[in-house]
Amino acid sequence: MLQMEADIYKTLLDLQGRCIPRIFGFFGSEHLKALIMEYLGPTVENVLDLSLDQRHQLLEELCLIHARGIVLGDLRAANIVLKNGSPHFIDFSHAHEHQCTGFTKCSELIMACQFFSLNAELENPS
Repeated sequence: MLQMEADIYKTLLDLQGRCIPRIFGFFGSEHLKALIMEYLGPTVENVLDLSLDQRHQLLEELCLIHARGIVLGDLRAANIVLKNGSPHFIDFSHAHEHQCTGFTKCSELIMACQFFSLNAELENPS
């Protein structure tokens, strides 16, 4: 499972350090595996504690992830961190390849709008 997450991070290489943590390496043996990544900061307790701009930033980052053919698969506050006030996604252990069907049809993007209380985005996507 950790190898699959490392592969997802490789797919998202151009987003590392910008929207998601940088990955320094995946190391493993038969009995032990480790994915070494950048620490971005503390996790968010409640997404509604984030500003409207921060929630919009997360939605934009999720759209970038989807544009690379990946669905996060585990959208929750525990998978969002704050680095110097800027929110980012972590934990791609439930992620998988994805053919995004578009902003108004993709179930994860629709769920994200609801989760971030950005329901108006569905009516006026950017």
